[in-house]
Amino acid sequence: MSAILTLALLACTSSSPGEKDSAAENPATGGHPYAPDQYEDTWDIDSLGCDDATLYWAFDGAIAADGTLSGEETWYWFFSDEGWDTDCADTFDLSAVEEPTPIESDACNSCDRDFTASYVLNEDKRTCPFDGYENLLDNDDVDRIDAEAYTLAVMLDTNPLGADPGEVTTWMYAQDDRDEAEWIDRGLSTGTMTPETADDYTGPGAIAWARQEGLCITIEEE
Repeated sequence: MSAILTLALLACTSSSPGEKDSAAENPATGGHPYAPDQYEDTWDIDSLGCDDATLYWAFDGAIAADGTLSGEETWYWFFSDEGWDTDCADTFDLSAVEEPTPIESDACNSCDRDFTASYVLNEDKRTCPFDGYENLLDNDDVDRIDAEAYTLAVMLDTNPLGADPGEVTTWMYAQDDRDEAEWIDRGLSTGTMTPETADDYTGPGAIAWARQEGLCITIEEE
């Protein structure tokens, strides 16, 4: 797609009222070519709840003994046109250090682990035709970020109220490119942490999270 796309978030979440025919399948699983197996039955992979597209993301990584967090977060795009041929996915490399959150008014009073992360689009793991993600991570549609590199604040609640052991809620904010003191809320993700030492969520371990409610995207050509 050669045209520059303006991507505007809508204030709604997607639903999954039905199914549509698949034009392409993952030959290994027979399912969607991009959707992770664990989310294929719960995400709106046919974008039936949104007019243009439904967006999700999912992270897979680990926290090391020195408090560094690293892994990959992939953005999954599901379009409302027939079939799955136009669906795509782009992956960001996330590398973070554990330190006090830069968010002045910390919205997550129950979060117990805070990180500041470098967040860079992996050019070898992108299949979407978009020019950039700044207008989805920023408060405007002006592209001023070079090399699709961003700074995130990541906050973990490793003991969410009413959750089972190992369940994690993740809060994320993107730093504004015009004002380093301003952070834009990316919304909540939920997932799991598997600590290396049983029941010790303050140390190292594997961690994964995902956006469970699809974001409706409006696509406009400039």
